[in-house]
Amino acid sequence: MPAPERAYALFESHTDGMRLHAALRKAGVPHEICPTPRDLDESCGIALRFDAERSAVVEGISRECPVPVRIVRRGRTTNTDGGDAVKGA
Repeated sequence: MPAPERAYALFESHTDGMRLHAALRKAGVPHEICPTPRDLDESCGIALRFDAERSAVVEGISRECPVPVRIVRRGRTTNTDGGDAVKGA
């Protein structure tokens, strides 16, 4: 069985990352804090990694906080402002 696709929440600041981490933990959304993969971004240095199928839930909680975040699956980025972009395009 293949591993589930992973997604990353990327932030402009460490504080934003920790705020979303606390909100996701409170909501019971499984995730983990990890270093930001350099092939995805050179942001604040931390990211939250989670199963990609939970992307909509993570994005919704980020809007409630509110925490500006980019949700990234390898090669595809979704911004919380509703924009959608392909990294490197």
